[in-house]
Amino acid sequence: MNGKTSLMLIACLTLAGWAIYFILPAYVEYKKTDRLAREAGRLLLDCRQERDALAEEIMHLKLTPAAIERVARDKFNWSRPGETIYQIEYEDDDPRR
Repeated sequence: MNGKTSLMLIACLTLAGWAIYFILPAYVEYKKTDRLAREAGRLLLDCRQERDALAEEIMHLKLTPAAIERVARDKFNWSRPGETIYQIEYEDDDPRR
């Protein structure tokens, strides 16, 4: 290898080293931002699905009196006059549950 070829090789390696030095941090930051954007996209999709489910439940409650009664009975333990409500509590280690 002559002196001119060696000089060109050193110049190319130096240029490649500087390129890696300046590009690598930007690439790492890009990958981090891309990962965060994907996570935010998944979270947004989950929130939209939950919103749609809640909107459907609201519409169902507005249109169906039986749905309102179901919520009153399940969530608030309400009953009709003359009905008796029995609550059964299970222990945490009960194998039937």
